[in-house]
Amino acid sequence: MKRILNRDSRIELLRILGMLMIIQSHFYIFGNWSGTQTLNPKNTVKILALDGLGPAGAIIFFIITGYFANLSLDFQSDLKKAKRKAFNTWKKTFTYSVVITIILIAIGVNVKLKELIIAFLPFTLGEYWFITSYMLLIIFSPFINILLSNLSNKQLKILNILLFLPQVLMLANNSSVSRFLLAISGYIIGATIRIKKSEFINIKAHNYIILMLLIYAFELCSVYFSRLLGTRFEHSAHFTQYVPAYIIAICIFVLFLKFPTFHSKIINLLALGSFAAYLITEQIVFRKILWTQIVNASGVQNSPYLYLFSLSTVVVIYVICSLFDLFISYLCLLFCSYFKGDRTVH
Repeated sequence: MKRILNRDSRIELLRILGMLMIIQSHFYIFGNWSGTQTLNPKNTVKILALDGLGPAGAIIFFIITGYFANLSLDFQSDLKKAKRKAFNTWKKTFTYSVVITIILIAIGVNVKLKELIIAFLPFTLGEYWFITSYMLLIIFSPFINILLSNLSNKQLKILNILLFLPQVLMLANNSSVSRFLLAISGYIIGATIRIKKSEFINIKAHNYIILMLLIYAFELCSVYFSRLLGTRFEHSAHFTQYVPAYIIAICIFVLFLKFPTFHSKIINLLALGSFAAYLITEQIVFRKILWTQIVNASGVQNSPYLYLFSLSTVVVIYVICSLFDLFISYLCLLFCSYFKGDRTVH
């Protein structure tokens, strides 16, 4: 725990931001909006303007993982570390999915058989795509690290280009290109940024900001014209994913690297709950309850305070989930210490 609290808080703050972006996207994806199929392009853009933050937030996590890849670690040690990390990720995901389902059933929530099966088999049935991609990335990371350790600068540049190009196929809705490839792309660009850090840092901050604004403007235009051409509401933000999200994530990551290093125990503690915030808000049964009954965003659909409401709601949700995860982790620590013979509560 002491080592975690001493982490670079720039990166931990970035983890928090990345998860806030993901949850913010879910606010608009799963909100119980009224009359979505008859919304004009302008109002569609209003509702989906922040939806594109989600894919970029997910890619930020992949970039962070690649940035901290230990390319000098021997393969066996790296593989052992990857197995342990992947298992812990699987264990936490499965536990949250099952326990939340049991709690909801216990308080009288009607859980359908399909939802029950998905809750107990979240990875097998395609739930938690972000966590699934992240876990697969961890498993493959020792092999990727060997490749990266033996590439020249020119080969590394070519590899990044080759991994970037298939994302265009993703925009074309090519199902043969999976999100796992996107995770690998994020991992490798993260490692590349670490290797060529000075080159990325030396680019002026305003260049990254201008690029992000241009990409974001493209995203808004893509939503507008997709809707204008008759695309269904739920598919109108399709072109905000992959390539645009990838570029925005890189820009945000490098901008955070430009900040001076600092340490904040509060930020580092809250960052520990980032995955829990995703697991709780994306749980197959609770997700519907959260967005349609608890948050009930449709009540502010036509309000000028929609964005303020969504941003504040997402921050509150994140803090609650993070604190809940810290509490559960502390209880587990006490439980394990008790049965190991250490009866002292610190």
